[in-house]
Amino acid sequence: MTSNTIHTMSFTADSHSISVATVGTKGQIVIPQEVREKLNIASGDKVVILMREQHAAVILPMAGMSEWLDKMTANFDEIKNAVKRETKE
Repeated sequence: MTSNTIHTMSFTADSHSISVATVGTKGQIVIPQEVREKLNIASGDKVVILMREQHAAVILPMAGMSEWLDKMTANFDEIKNAVKRETKE
């Protein structure tokens, strides 16, 4: 008989945290309460899952996705110009 119990585990150090959740029989995972609280995710909210190949995943609340992308890309032009200057020298 397969158990429907979902087990989670969390570890936090400094500002980094690792959470582990078990995938249930229907492919569902329960985001640990601590993570839901920190990311302000409530029942029914949509989340975005970002992956790089098969090695990593990041879960972000859909509501904050635009702000997160703005922060990630805010300095791209400055960084790109600095790289161009360095490679010309």
